[in-house]
Amino acid sequence: MRLSLAQAQAIKKIISTHVRGPIQLYLVGSRAKDHLKGGDIDLLLLCHDPADRVYLSKKKYEILNQIMATPEIDETKTDLIIGSPDSLKNDPFIATLDQDKVEL
Repeated sequence: MRLSLAQAQAIKKIISTHVRGPIQLYLVGSRAKDHLKGGDIDLLLLCHDPADRVYLSKKKYEILNQIMATPEIDETKTDLIIGSPDSLKNDPFIATLDQDKVEL
């Protein structure tokens, strides 16, 4: 995983302020692979509570701006994919991310 502990903690702290129910947060994409270089920060957020998913979908860009504004992230391009635990089986795109995900 090519994300520091401080970066992971900053991301989790920001996201946790926006959800009520349990979540699973993963780093996916090139940053989840130690042998690659560069790349943006791709996050997969699985929410168990449907109301949290709806709320987070509406606030996605606000959350991303908060993440990229933290000193630990330092404006590194970040993307957030929001789904449910069932998405790992039912959503073809999210299912492809399941292979190399690293839990934060």
